[in-house]
Amino acid sequence: MKKIALFIGLTLILVASDLKIYGIKSGKIEYDHITYYLHTKLTINNGKEEGLRERIPFVDEKIYVYFDDYGTKVYEVAYQVSKYFGKKKIDPPKKLYESVKKGDKVYFFERGRVSSNGWHLIEDCKEKEAICKKQGWYKMLYPKVKEIGQEEIAGKKATCYKESAYVEQCLWQNILLKQSFYSTRKGKRFEIEEQKVAKKIETNIKIDSKIFNPSWLKEKR
Repeated sequence: MKKIALFIGLTLILVASDLKIYGIKSGKIEYDHITYYLHTKLTINNGKEEGLRERIPFVDEKIYVYFDDYGTKVYEVAYQVSKYFGKKKIDPPKKLYESVKKGDKVYFFERGRVSSNGWHLIEDCKEKEAICKKQGWYKMLYPKVKEIGQEEIAGKKATCYKESAYVEQCLWQNILLKQSFYSTRKGKRFEIEEQKVAKKIETNIKIDSKIFNPSWLKEKR
């Protein structure tokens, strides 16, 4: 019985280690979170009132992501870097949250509190292993997604998809490099509202394993 249990345990370890979310072993990515605020201006031209409406972007957050074991371990930390529509810089930046994804859990640390949820992506990839390996996690989750072209992001040629009228995503090696969110009117895309865009990528680098076990996570346990 012990031999059977040992064999099952080793099999589970092998399956877990073989799981690949990303096409790259390890890396660090720096993102800008961009908010587009609405600017309106009323002018009078030849006695007629004319309104000008535009979305003006500003970087309000910096997000840093570290990953290892092909994306089965991920640490993320976000900082607020500006406020008042980007007019005032925050120096030093203010830490907003941290998160760790590993095993089958996602852990969050925000405002001094720790919470956790199941990592559904890992669970889905285990259930649909063949599709996840062949097509990648994104197409596994969104099989009917529409490819709209390619874009160079942080020096990488990413493939972009229109997920819906509300969302577009661009991926390279199954890593999200850009997310764009839009407002809609009557189900149709109207204006861009926010984006998360990779600005710098380092790949296949050594990641200190301690980063996936921060002090706040140790305290929770």
